[in-house]
Amino acid sequence: MLDLVACYGRKRPQASGDPRVAELLSRSVDGQYKAMASFDSTLAGIVTRGLVPWNATITELTLLNYQWLARLAWERATVFLDAFVTGGVLDDIAYKQVDLLCDQASRATIKMIALQVEITQGRQPGLKLPGDLPNVPVTAANVHAVWSSFETVFSRLEADLDQLARLGVPPRMHKVHHQVIDAFQPKEHVFRYLRKQWYGTTDMNNRRQYVRDALPLAQHFFLLGQQLWTPYMLGPTYTNIIRSTALFDRLGLGFDPWLMSDPAQVDSRVTDAASCRELAKFWESVSDPASAKALQDQIDLMTSGGLASIHQGKTYKMAPWHPQYEVHAVLTVGHLSLEAGDLFAIYPRGTHGGKRLLELRRTGHV
Repeated sequence: MLDLVACYGRKRPQASGDPRVAELLSRSVDGQYKAMASFDSTLAGIVTRGLVPWNATITELTLLNYQWLARLAWERATVFLDAFVTGGVLDDIAYKQVDLLCDQASRATIKMIALQVEITQGRQPGLKLPGDLPNVPVTAANVHAVWSSFETVFSRLEADLDQLARLGVPPRMHKVHHQVIDAFQPKEHVFRYLRKQWYGTTDMNNRRQYVRDALPLAQHFFLLGQQLWTPYMLGPTYTNIIRSTALFDRLGLGFDPWLMSDPAQVDSRVTDAASCRELAKFWESVSDPASAKALQDQIDLMTSGGLASIHQGKTYKMAPWHPQYEVHAVLTVGHLSLEAGDLFAIYPRGTHGGKRLLELRRTGHV
């Protein structure tokens, strides 16, 4: 957030004391502070419960979106004002543009407050669709302000990506998170190139062209910023994982249900509802899940120590889609003696009270 000292310190002497500047600055900075404090409060409430944002409730994610939109709206109004003041062009047209942005930010704040009140009263908000970046027509007078607003959207997304990385993303959400990163990075490089070109020229026609080129990038960053804090906006990629989490939670396993699955299969299956149901059914059929986990832990120790590795192309085609492993040294696991080149896998054995037991079996030799 731009603080008062930074804003006033950059004013030109002739702008000092302009009542319109003081009015707009007061609105934008005060609005920014309120929206930012609300966002930080909601985020702190999630973290203090031992959660990370992508594990938060739908209500909290929706509230974060309203707060994020209000904060960014005030940030854009502030940088618009700053660009006009430092450029010495706060005429009537410029004043009206900043005033309009403040009005838009004020409406976003009212929506944010209204939602907070509804939640306090026990009402559950519905899922929210992503908002669009408000459009400001580009003119010779406001081209610097528009460019600054694009930089603000970009910088906000950069800071948010860093913050979310520090807070942590649940392991089962890594694929979804990587999709956001992958959607950001190519356009990040383009925007950095345009920014370098922008600051490398004083030609107004060139700068107006760079603003036009940057507009779709800013719109893209605006969407990603919302998806980052309100990931259900990513659609089935995220919501299917949430549904599967509820499916596995009722089993009470106490560990990752995908731990026995071939890692090469997990990324595609973790977001597939049918695969999640099949895996849940598998674990329901296992008589002693804790022993099954202990068996997999032994295998993980062997692979981490280089004594065995996954034998590619030999994954079983039913849940839990466990792979076959190739042994690289003579070793004994439980009752099973193995030599270098042997293949082994976890295998279901008979039933115990109507449920299956799991054991290691030699399955072949390379």
